[in-house]
Amino acid sequence: LKATKARPQVSIARGLKYHLFLSHIWGTGQDQVAVIKRQLLRMVPDLVIFLDVDDLEDIGNLEGYIDETMAVLMFLSRGYFTSRNCLREVRSTAERKLPVILVHERDVNKGGLPYEASMDECPEDLREFVFGKEGAMRDVLEWHRVTVFQLCTLKEIARVVLDYTPLYLDDQILDVYLKTDCEVEDLTFASPVAAYASPNNVGCRRAIRELAKTFRSSDFFVRLEPPAEWVDPAVLARRRLEEGEGGLGGASAGSNVSLSGTGTGSGPGRVPRNLEKRRQIFLLYLNRNTWHGAAGVELAAEVRLALEIGAEIVMLHENDPERDGCEFGHFFGTTPVDLINNGLFKPLAVALMTGPHRRVSLSLAAQAMGATRKRVAKRMSFHRSSSSS
Repeated sequence: LKATKARPQVSIARGLKYHLFLSHIWGTGQDQVAVIKRQLLRMVPDLVIFLDVDDLEDIGNLEGYIDETMAVLMFLSRGYFTSRNCLREVRSTAERKLPVILVHERDVNKGGLPYEASMDECPEDLREFVFGKEGAMRDVLEWHRVTVFQLCTLKEIARVVLDYTPLYLDDQILDVYLKTDCEVEDLTFASPVAAYASPNNVGCRRAIRELAKTFRSSDFFVRLEPPAEWVDPAVLARRRLEEGEGGLGGASAGSNVSLSGTGTGSGPGRVPRNLEKRRQIFLLYLNRNTWHGAAGVELAAEVRLALEIGAEIVMLHENDPERDGCEFGHFFGTTPVDLINNGLFKPLAVALMTGPHRRVSLSLAAQAMGATRKRVAKRMSFHRSSSSS
């Protein structure tokens, strides 16, 4: 805990035995919940967690185990709501109005399914309790296998469980952290960076604004036209003529805008001295719309030249459906073949995730562009949501 710089104290209400019940279907969720229990106990050893393979003595008494439980984690994988025993657990949880934590397995190769499909799978009479209703949908945590994102999920589960223990029940905000945490505020650029956001890269300027707002660093400068060596002069002149007024913060397409230091990225900044001597990065933002239409053709030409001259390319892969995110495999069917063959996707792209994982993504993006830790990471803060219970 941030407040004590020590492991949290664990308490439980009289008459209860388990802090958390792990509800899952064996066929597609057993391995994942075993990891959840093992890792949560490494984080908070005094938690008491019910997992069938460890604690079930009488399958006819599932409701009795729920009676002894403070909160229930429902692991949403394929077939969860078609399991008779899982539905017994869900109905018992609903009858007792217990706190619920939703964890969603979206990887179809690991027993997952789209979140909407899980909602459809749920019996109609339980749907509002499990998922919430329009305007008050329950929060859901995605299950990840990349360590840094998985730790974020586990840490949020631990925070919510602790939030419902008697000792912390009245706390408005519960800050939890791991010693391995590294937030964007804990990063700095040892040398100034100039990041190019192509006007042909749909969504890139929005993403770079998000990054700049988070970094709040005067060393991070967004340029809206590439370094001279990255583009044919005739192409650059044509672009300036065609675009006219536009760009970030109302600046013209030919101007450079620093979004750092303002906190909002709402206006043009002065072009810094020695701009061309900075570390130059080509930011390539990848979502479902990348490579489409005339802009996609122009973007491919820019990337082709960047690869040819050895420019540093940092790729950001959007995973948020509301930002037209998609699976990475989508790009192997839409990206020009010559770019793939020339090694565009050899370096790993930074995954831009949703929810509490977004801040982890932004930290990884900053580090991919050269940011390093300026001090020991302090914490990762999560806030109580009205839909968490």
